[in-house]
Amino acid sequence: MFFLHPKSEKEQESKELTKQYLKYLAISLLTVIVMRAIPALTHRDSYLHDSLENDLKAIANEGRRKNLQIRDLAEKATVDLRKSPIIPSDSILQVMESIKGVGVAKIYAHMINIIQRLLTHHLVDSISIISVLEFLGGIILETNEESLQLKSLQTIMLVLNPSVVILTEDLVGIVWKISLSLQNFKSALVRNTASAALRQLVNITFEKLNQIKDRPDSFEAKVVSSSCMMLFKNIVELISGIHSLWTGEKSKMRIEGVSLLSSIVSIAGFQESSTENWFGELEKALSILKDSLNENIEEGYTGQCIACAVQIIVITQQGFDTLIKFAVYIEQKQYPDWVKISSLEAVGLIFKKPSKIENFASQEMFPKILESLAKASIEIIPIDDSKQGKLKVKLLVEVVNSFIEGFLDYCIRSGISLSEGVVSEKTANLIIGIMWKPMLSCVSQLLQANLNEIQLQSVLNSYQSLVNFTGSLGVTQGRESIISSLSAFAKPNGSQISIKQISCYKTLLNIAHGLHFVLDMKSWHRILNSLLLLDSFLSTTKCEDELLILKSALDNLFTSSSMWPNSSVTEFIGALGQLTLEFMEALSSSDKKLTISKIFGLEKLIFVTQVNISRIVIIWDNVAAYLDCICNSKSSEIRHVGIANLTKLLIKIFKYFVDSPPNTNPETPSKWKNWQKTLFASLHDLANQQESEVYKGIYTILQTCGGQLDTSGWTMLLSILCEIDLSTNSAIGFKCLHLIINDFLQSEDLLNCLSKLVEFISKFAYAKDMTQCISAVGMYWNVADYLGRVGREEEENWWLILGKLKELGQDSRPEVRHSALHSLHVALSTHGSCLSQVLWQRIMENIILFLLQRISSTYFKYATLTQEVPIIENAAFVQTEIQEAPIKRGKKNLQISIPTDLAHPLVSETPKFAGKIEMPKEDKIIVHHSRDTLEKQWEETYHIFTQNLGKLFRTYLSNLEKVDEDVLKTNTVKKNWDLLILRLKEGLHNGTTNIITAVLKAVKELISCPKVNALFFAKWNSSWEIFTTLCNRLQVSNVNIPHKLIIIIIEDLNLIYSSEYKEPYQDKCLHNLYLLLNALLEATKLEATLPNCRLLHEQKEVFDFLEKFSGYLLKNKIQLLSYLRFLLKFCIYDTQDSHSDALCRRALLGLEIIANKEPTCFVAIVNDLLNCYQCLLTLRFNSETLLLMSVTCKGAEPLYYVAGESFLKVLPYIMKLNCWDKMLEVLEQLLLPEEKVLNALGRNALDEMMRTSEKLDIKIIEFIKEHLIPQSMNMQATIQWRLISLLDNGCENYYQQSTNFESPEQESFSSACLSGLFELSKLRQSTQEEEEKKSVAEDPVYLKVAKRTTPVLINRCRELLKKFANEEKMMGIMPLPKNKETELLKLIEMLKKLEIPEGVVEGKGSKGHLKELFLSFCDLIIAKEPEVKEALREVFIEYHNSLV
Repeated sequence: MFFLHPKSEKEQESKELTKQYLKYLAISLLTVIVMRAIPALTHRDSYLHDSLENDLKAIANEGRRKNLQIRDLAEKATVDLRKSPIIPSDSILQVMESIKGVGVAKIYAHMINIIQRLLTHHLVDSISIISVLEFLGGIILETNEESLQLKSLQTIMLVLNPSVVILTEDLVGIVWKISLSLQNFKSALVRNTASAALRQLVNITFEKLNQIKDRPDSFEAKVVSSSCMMLFKNIVELISGIHSLWTGEKSKMRIEGVSLLSSIVSIAGFQESSTENWFGELEKALSILKDSLNENIEEGYTGQCIACAVQIIVITQQGFDTLIKFAVYIEQKQYPDWVKISSLEAVGLIFKKPSKIENFASQEMFPKILESLAKASIEIIPIDDSKQGKLKVKLLVEVVNSFIEGFLDYCIRSGISLSEGVVSEKTANLIIGIMWKPMLSCVSQLLQANLNEIQLQSVLNSYQSLVNFTGSLGVTQGRESIISSLSAFAKPNGSQISIKQISCYKTLLNIAHGLHFVLDMKSWHRILNSLLLLDSFLSTTKCEDELLILKSALDNLFTSSSMWPNSSVTEFIGALGQLTLEFMEALSSSDKKLTISKIFGLEKLIFVTQVNISRIVIIWDNVAAYLDCICNSKSSEIRHVGIANLTKLLIKIFKYFVDSPPNTNPETPSKWKNWQKTLFASLHDLANQQESEVYKGIYTILQTCGGQLDTSGWTMLLSILCEIDLSTNSAIGFKCLHLIINDFLQSEDLLNCLSKLVEFISKFAYAKDMTQCISAVGMYWNVADYLGRVGREEEENWWLILGKLKELGQDSRPEVRHSALHSLHVALSTHGSCLSQVLWQRIMENIILFLLQRISSTYFKYATLTQEVPIIENAAFVQTEIQEAPIKRGKKNLQISIPTDLAHPLVSETPKFAGKIEMPKEDKIIVHHSRDTLEKQWEETYHIFTQNLGKLFRTYLSNLEKVDEDVLKTNTVKKNWDLLILRLKEGLHNGTTNIITAVLKAVKELISCPKVNALFFAKWNSSWEIFTTLCNRLQVSNVNIPHKLIIIIIEDLNLIYSSEYKEPYQDKCLHNLYLLLNALLEATKLEATLPNCRLLHEQKEVFDFLEKFSGYLLKNKIQLLSYLRFLLKFCIYDTQDSHSDALCRRALLGLEIIANKEPTCFVAIVNDLLNCYQCLLTLRFNSETLLLMSVTCKGAEPLYYVAGESFLKVLPYIMKLNCWDKMLEVLEQLLLPEEKVLNALGRNALDEMMRTSEKLDIKIIEFIKEHLIPQSMNMQATIQWRLISLLDNGCENYYQQSTNFESPEQESFSSACLSGLFELSKLRQSTQEEEEKKSVAEDPVYLKVAKRTTPVLINRCRELLKKFANEEKMMGIMPLPKNKETELLKLIEMLKKLEIPEGVVEGKGSKGHLKELFLSFCDLIIAKEPEVKEALREVFIEYHNSLV
C-alpha cells in the first residue's frame, strides 16, 4: 500500500495527528519493503526484468543523442537491474526525473511503459507517486501527440487504486486538475478519457468514504473526508458554471458537473453516510439545480438535474417546493415524454420510504402533486400504449404504491390501528381526505390499462389499502366509491371472465375477509351484489385453477363470519336479508322459474346464521323475520325453499342447544327456557295444512336430532305424525317411522310414549301399500327387541305387540302373514326369557298353539286331494320324452302330467310327497304350478311357522325351568311334548319336501337345546317315531330327495348319536337308521353322476355321517357287524348303476377307516370281506368292466386299482385272522390268472388292463415279500411255497407278452419278482439293535426265508441263463438284441453282487450260488458281445476269490 507524503503545509497540523501519521507511515514503509522483497523471495520475474531492461536501453539510445545524463542514468539503472533480483525503483525514477521537459516523444513513451509496469507490480513507493503524477501531467500538457496524452491518462487511472493508496487532497487535486484541464482539448477521445478519469476519481473517492464510515476518527477517514469535500465543492462550481479550470463552454461544464453529482448522490454509501456537515453543500447544489430546471429543457441534462434534485431531497428531506415544478412537468401536455417520465420517477422516489408523508401533508404542493397524478393517469391510460406510455404506466403504479406505503408507514408509526374499526386522528384524516379521490382516479384509470401481472396486483393492492384507510378513518363516501369502482371492474362479461376480473374478485374477497371491521351494511350490500354475480357465474362454469380458488374464497367468506364481532355479523346479516328481500321482490314481478341456485342471499343467510349459532339469541329475531316471510309466501316453490332452510336452521340450533342449553344462561330471554317447544312450534302450525315439506323437515330433524329429543319433543313429533294423511304423505311418513324404529328405540324418553309409537306403527301395518305394511310388521319385532333388551316389566306392551302379530299372522296376504310369524318367532325366541311364566302360559295357549292349529287346518284345507301326486321340484327329474299320460286337476286347477301307473299311490295315507312311485327311465314328470296358489302360499306359511317351533318350545321350556327345576316330569310339559311330536309326525306324513325340511329343522332346534335334548331321550319311544315315520315315507317314495333335506336329516342324526344316551343304539333303531341311510343313497341315484367317479354332494354327506357314526359305535362299544355289512352292501360293483363306482370307492374307504380303528371286528365277516375284494380285484379280467371304466374313470384310477390299494391297507389286519387259504386264493387269482381268463380278453382290453394294473401288482409283490413270506415261516410249508411261487412264477408272466423288456427307469412286474427273490435270499447285515438282542433272543426268520427262496432263485437264474445261451446260439453271427443284452448284463451283475447266508447252500459259503450256476455261466462263453464277456470274466474272478 502506498501513501502520499504530506507537503509542508500539512506539517502544521496538530502534534497528535503527526504522531498518528508517522506511525502509519512506518507501518506502510515496512509493508513496501516486504512487498518488494516478496518477488525476490519467490522467483525472479524474467519478463518484467526483460521488458524494463529493453525500455531502459531504448531510453539510453535516445538519450545519447539528446542528453548524456539521460544515457548515463539509464545505463546505470540497467546495470542495477541486472545485478539484483529486486527491481531498482529508485534508479529508474531518477531516469524519470532526468527526462522531464526533454520533449522527445519516444523517450516519453518508453518511460510511460516503465511507469505502468512499476505501478502494475506496486513497485512505486508513496513518496514517489506524486512525482509520477506530476511527470505524467507534464507530458500531457507539453506534448501534442494524442497517443501520449491517452497513455498518460491511462497511467493516471492505474494510480487511482484505493486499496493501495490513501486518497489525500494532494493526490486527488493533481488528478482533478489534470483531468479537468484536458476538457479544453480538441481531441474528443482525450476529452472522453479525461471525463472517465474524473468519474473514476469521484466514484472511488466517495466509495472509499462509505467503506471507512465505521471508523470516522481514523487518519485515513479524515484524509478521505477532506478529499471528498474538496471534490464536491469543485463539482458544485462546475454545476454553477464558474469553475476556473474550465475554459470551454459553460453548458458543457454544467452537464459534466451534473453528471458527476449524479454519480455521487447515486452511491448508496453516500446517502447513508451523509451527515449534517454535507447538508449545506447539498442545499447549495439543490438551489443551483432548481434554477437549472427553470431554464430551457434540455434532453439528458434536465433529466439528470431532476434525478440529482430528487436524490438530494431524499437525503436532506428538505426542498419539497421543487415538487411543484415536477407536477407542472407531469400534468402539462407541452412537455416531452422523457420529462414526464423523469418527473414521475422523481415523485416516486421522493414519496418512497423512508420519506415521511406527514412532512408533505401540510404543504401546498401535496394536493397539487396528487391532482397532477390524477390528470396524468387520465391523459396517458386510454390513448398511450407505446413503449414510453407503458413506462409511464409502470412509473404511475410505483408512485401510487409510494403514496400508499407512505401513509401506511405513518399509521404504523403513529399507532393507528387499521382494519379494526373506525378511528379518528387529525393528520391521518387530513391526509386520507386529500388522497382518496386522486388515488381512486389513478387506480381506476390504471385498471383500464394493459397491465402485467405484477402491476395489476399492485393496483389491486392499492384498492384494498384505500378501502382500509377510508373505512378505518370513517371516510364513508370514499369507502363506498372505492368499493363501487372495484365491483364495476370485477363484473363478468356474460359467460366469460378475464384474468383481470378474476383478480378484481380476489381483491374484493380479500376486502370482505380482512376488512369486515370497517364495513357497514351499505358496503356489504355492494360487495354481496358483486359476489352474487360471481356465484352465478361459478355455478354455470367448470371451476378449475383460479376459478377454484375464487370459489373456495367465496365459500370461506361466509364460514369465517363466525370469528367476526357481533357488530360485523349484524351488518352482514342485514345486508344478506336486504339482498334476499330484493330478490323476492324481483321474483314476484318476473315469470322466470325459481331455482335454488338463484336464491343466493337466502342460502348465505341461512349459512351465516348456522356458523354464528353461538349468537343465535342475538340474531334470531332478524333471521326469523326473513324466514317467516318466505315460509308464508304465496309461491309454493318459495315456501318449499323456506321450509327446507328453516328445517336446516332448526337442526343446527337444536344441536347447539343440546350442547349449550340456553336455559342455563340467566341472561337468556324467557322464550328460550323451553327451547324444544319454541323450536317445533312453527312446524306444528305448518303441519296442520298437511304440507309435505313439513314432514320432510320432521324426517330431517329426526335424522339429525332424534337422539337428543326429550319426552316433550317426542310427544310433539309423534302427535304430528299420527295425524298424517297416508293418501298424500304416506311415503315420507313411513320414512319417519322407519327412522324412529331403526335409530331411536333405545331412547329413554321415547319409552315413555311407546303406546303412541305402536299406534303410529299400526297405521302402516294395515295400510294398502304392501311394502310399507310388511316393514311395519317387522317393526313390531324391533319394539319387542327393545323391550327385551331394556329388561323392563312391560307385560302390557308385550301383550299389545304379540296380539297385533297374532292378528297379522292370520292375514290373507301371505307376505304380511309370513312377516308377522317371523317377527313373532324372533321376538319370543330372543327375549322370551324375560317374560313371566304366567305370560308364557298365555302365549303358548292363546298364540302359539292357536296359530299352529289355524295354520295347519288352513293349509290342509287348500292342499291337493289324496289321489293327486305331490308337487316336487322340477330339478328332481331328468326331462325326456314321454308317452301321453292322463291329466289330473287339483283344487286350484293344478295340472300334473304323470305316467298311468302313478295315478294311484300305494300308500293312501300320504297324500303329499306321493306313495311308492317307480319311475320308468324313459318317462318324466312335468309339473306346471305357480307360487300364487293358495295351497303354495299356506304351505310356505306352515313351513315358516313349523321350522321355528323348536326354538319356541325350547324358549318356553327354559322359561318354565326357572320356577320348577324338574320341569321335564310335569304333566303340562309332557302333554305339550306329545302334542308337538304328533304335529310333527303329521307334517312328515302329509307335507311336501318343504314341510318335511321345516319339521326336521324344528327337531334339530329341539335336540340342540340341552334341556329339550334330555326330554327328547326321556320320551325316546315317542321321539324316535319321527325318524321311523320319515324312514317309511322315504322308502315308499322312489323320488329324488333335495340336498337341503338330506343335510338336515344328517344333522339331526349327528345330534342324536353324538349324545351320551344309549337308547339310539337299540337294534330296532339301528335297523331303521340303516334303512333311512339306504333310502337316502338310493334316492340320490336318480341324479346324474359326477365325472371322475366322484360322489354327489348328497352321497358325500351320507358317507361323512357314516364315518362319524363308526366313531359313535366304537365310543359306545357297540358291535360293528351290522355297520360292516351295510358298507359291504355298497362294495358290490354294478355295471348297470352309474353311481356304483363312486359308492364302492367310498365304502372301501370306510372299511379302511374301520381297519385302522378296530381291526378285530373283521373276524365275523372276513370271508365276506375277502370275497368282496376278490370280486373287485378281478374286475380287470372282465372286458365289459374295462370298457366301461375307460369311459367313467377318466382322470381317476380304475375301481379295481383303488380296490387293490384298499386291499393292501387291509391285508396287514386280515392276515392276523387265520384266513391264509382264502387270502392266497385271492392273490393267486389276481397275480397268476389262468390262461383262458387272459384269452377271454381282447387285445385292446388286455393292453389296457396291463397298463393300469402292473403298478398295483408290483405293490402287492412288495407286500408279499416284506410281510406275508416272513410271516408265513411259522405256517404250513405249503403256504410258504405258495407264496414263494407267486414271486417265482411272476418272473415269467403275462406282462412280458406286451413288452420284452422294460426300461431301467420303470421297474416291470417280472423284474420286481426276480428282485424280490434276490432280496429274500441275500445275506442281511445285522443292525446294532439286532446285535444287542442276540444275547436275549435270536430271530431266525430271515435264515428260514433264505433257505426257502435261495434254491428257487438258483433254479430261476439257471433257466434264465440257459434261455439267454440258447438265444445266443440261435442268433448265429448276429449279436443279441440290445434289450436282451441289457437284461442279461443286469442278471449277471445281480448274481455277482449277491451274498447268501452261510449254510443256505451247504458247504459253499456266501458265493455258493455261483458254483451252482458255474456251468450255466460257461455256456455263455460263446457270447459275441464284449460287455457280456467282460461281465462273465468278473463273475469268474469273483467265484475264484470266493474259493481262495
